[in-house]
Amino acid sequence: MLRTVILALVVVGLPAGIWFAIRYGVPETVTFSGAVQKATTSQEGDMAPKIVVTAMITSLEPLRARDEAGQEFSLEFTGKQPDGGLRQGTAYRFVGHVHGGSPPTFHATQVYDA
Repeated sequence: MLRTVILALVVVGLPAGIWFAIRYGVPETVTFSGAVQKATTSQEGDMAPKIVVTAMITSLEPLRARDEAGQEFSLEFTGKQPDGGLRQGTAYRFVGHVHGGSPPTFHATQVYDA
């Protein structure tokens, strides 16, 4: 009996676990405009989808960056600073989500060297 229960849990749980890991495990890398589009197409009440944007810091005060498509955007960073801090003219990979508004702002919670 216990063997049947364990087998059933594996048969159901393993595919569900793989699907969950694929769906939510690795944030998608997009441009800032792609991040805005993802935020506007998500259902109201849903959490903002976590995404990765690779961008170069163009200004430290106020914090602004330019993505790979050349679009400049406002950046809010609340995570741990990288070693040596953020440097103007340096590219980073920011993990976070977009806050709507005019203009939209990218809220990063993690940063990595590009």
